[in-house]
Amino acid sequence: MCVTELRCFTMSETELMFLENQAGEVEGLGHAGIETFRDTPFVSCSKEAGQNTLDAANGRPVRMVLREHQVPASDIPGIEKLRETISVCLKTARASGNDKDRDFFENANDVVSNLFIPVLEIADYNTTGLEGPPNDASSKFHALVKSSGKSNKATETSGGSFGIGKNATFAVSDLRTVFYSTVYDTQDGEKFALQGKVQLVSHKDADNTERTEKGYWGHTEHFSAVEDPELVPAWMQRDTKGTSVFSVGFRGEEDWIDRMTVPLLSNFFAAIDDGDIEFEVGDEPRVLSVGTLAGLLDDEAIEEAGEMASHGDGQNKCWHGRLLSLAARVGLCLQIREGISHQQLWPR
Repeated sequence: MCVTELRCFTMSETELMFLENQAGEVEGLGHAGIETFRDTPFVSCSKEAGQNTLDAANGRPVRMVLREHQVPASDIPGIEKLRETISVCLKTARASGNDKDRDFFENANDVVSNLFIPVLEIADYNTTGLEGPPNDASSKFHALVKSSGKSNKATETSGGSFGIGKNATFAVSDLRTVFYSTVYDTQDGEKFALQGKVQLVSHKDADNTERTEKGYWGHTEHFSAVEDPELVPAWMQRDTKGTSVFSVGFRGEEDWIDRMTVPLLSNFFAAIDDGDIEFEVGDEPRVLSVGTLAGLLDDEAIEEAGEMASHGDGQNKCWHGRLLSLAARVGLCLQIREGISHQQLWPR
């Protein structure tokens, strides 16, 4: 068999598949992990991603980049199966009279039917990547993609060590679809792995087979990750060690950059100021670093976004605005202690 024939055969073995629901369990949209972040998706996603990046540091500063892509639907692995599944779920939701399900799947159907689909990429650099092997149940990659109630962190003292934060990227996806791409070190050199995960509702597929809420894109055998970068689209590959997480069907709004900048400043002020981490947000990136920190904390637009960052109950309202104000005061105190004047710190 020639190489071309082998390559075509191998590619045919990668697809999106939902687990068979042999027990007939009923699984709705109220996934506990995703619901935790439903009311503050932008805040939660950026905060959890920032903590994951710090926990995977392999030097300093680590760098986290958040950017939005408009990806041709044809370049998204498993798109036809995803469209088919959402269509089936929409029909069921309409027939059931469940308004929440109907609204979700009508919107999802509109998004997935477009020629271009928005994707949020969260990429980290100067990190360890998600160490594998990806299909080993004890690996960090497997813990992130396929575990429940288990952390992918190195120690129990790592931030978010119970692992619920992994669901935050699903909360910013109108399709509840996320892909994980990583390059990590092994004794034999750097290795690549990629897998997609979808969390919808239990359903009957087009063949009338009962399926669970959960689907995976990868090799069909054992729902395993893809380790050959040539089998995935170029926009999902990585050149360097680290991890890229892609939230497909990104529910971004016009001010998403501001809404993600605020929690990064308020939660990682100290780490930025110490030179441990840097962030880039948006296509024309807003850089959050020790060199830009003072100006950002004194930016009226950022302060206003901070007042609107949280949409929870009254107790939590404006919490990030208060954190930003506190961070600005702490920053001023630190700089004054180092002998830098107020005018030098906050130039007008």
